[in-house]
Amino acid sequence: MGRDAHGVLLVPLIGSLILGALVAVATAAEPASAAQPHWSAQVTRDIAAGEYHLSQAGDGFTAPNRAHDFRGRWSHDGALTLESRTEPGAWSFSYRLLGVGRSASAVGAVRGERVDAGRIEWERDGTREWYVNDARGIEQGFAIAARPAWTADSNHASALFGTSVAGAGDVNGDGYSDVIVGAPNYGTFGAQEGAAFVYLGSASSLATTATWTAERSQALARFGFSVASAGDVNGDGYSDVIVGARWYDNGETDEGRAYVYYGNNGGGLDRIPRQARSDGSAPIDLLGATTTAAGFRLRASNGR
Repeated sequence: MGRDAHGVLLVPLIGSLILGALVAVATAAEPASAAQPHWSAQVTRDIAAGEYHLSQAGDGFTAPNRAHDFRGRWSHDGALTLESRTEPGAWSFSYRLLGVGRSASAVGAVRGERVDAGRIEWERDGTREWYVNDARGIEQGFAIAARPAWTADSNHASALFGTSVAGAGDVNGDGYSDVIVGAPNYGTFGAQEGAAFVYLGSASSLATTATWTAERSQALARFGFSVASAGDVNGDGYSDVIVGARWYDNGETDEGRAYVYYGNNGGGLDRIPRQARSDGSAPIDLLGATTTAAGFRLRASNGR
């Protein structure tokens, strides 16, 4: 600081951000006018937004959030921890993406990471997860990297179709895998009875309409809350399915029930030769051993 030859006081300016701050303070008490420099307001906004930007720290990134009084910490392996900004150790919450969809299909490890100001993105196989830190708080979002090869819906309001999904195995024995989908709020007979739908696979894709459906006539049973392949429980060579009704009543309130349905509508020729006990009872699983010393037999039957 000094004076020039005319006695005018000279004040050196240190950086554009300091200049912006000085201008903002000097003009704060003055009435707003059209002559207000636009760049000064922009600099002020940039400074405020910069408080929410992520910076490298340890094994990840960190950023404060003054508006909501917390600090976020993002680790390179895909975890977010929130904690008090002004009272360290007062509280802490941790979040990690474990699955995607109502059936929570597991997500893979983080394979890529990108940080831009207050936003961080994590790339996984088929999924991109992102967080934005700003004055509104923490925003989380997801993006699916690829378009689905097949979609289906129930055309039924509030059915919650897709709450549960699973591979059904090959229920009709054509060599293609099939799928089963649950809709626990589906109702034809009453509210939230539920339903399950099986779609058959083929060389081109899954069928667009369900080949098999099942429903329960008990209101609030939530049939289809869970679905899965049951394997081949009756040994006829066709995959079977199992469906859960979480709130089924049968003497006890909300006791629940599980249902197994045979593939191929429960009938058809046994297509898998296997050893059986001499009295025709269940097949033998222990490495094909037989229960008699005299030998074993193979059978092919059509339910007889």
